[in-house]
Amino acid sequence: MAENVLIHFLTGNDQSAENHYAQKAYRNDVVVEIDGLFYEVYFYVESTMKYEMRLTMKDEITASGFFSMPGLIVVEDISNEIIYSAIDQLVDLKYFDWLVGKRQMPINNRFQNLWSIMSGIDSSKKSTYKLR
Repeated sequence: MAENVLIHFLTGNDQSAENHYAQKAYRNDVVVEIDGLFYEVYFYVESTMKYEMRLTMKDEITASGFFSMPGLIVVEDISNEIIYSAIDQLVDLKYFDWLVGKRQMPINNRFQNLWSIMSGIDSSKKSTYKLR
């Protein structure tokens, strides 16, 4: 069983960040750290997944008939409470044992980080929540 589980929110997890991502119906700035290994996860609600599928299917060049992303987690809505609960349960179910953890925080090479820099968003908002 995991000894140490931290949830890193790369753009913060205060109320304004939670409201922002709830409106978007997905969250792509979460990294889970388990016993020193980092796992990128992506939270989507069902309606957003359907939208992504329609976009994927629309383009004849890239239409593949599926949408896949390692670390994809579909939830009923995007809130900190649901994210905490989902990660807690997934750790117990050994979900992360099937993913490849990174030894360093993957913040500098993520699209989210590049987008934040280009948009002038304050990266000091990054916050961490200790789950266990």
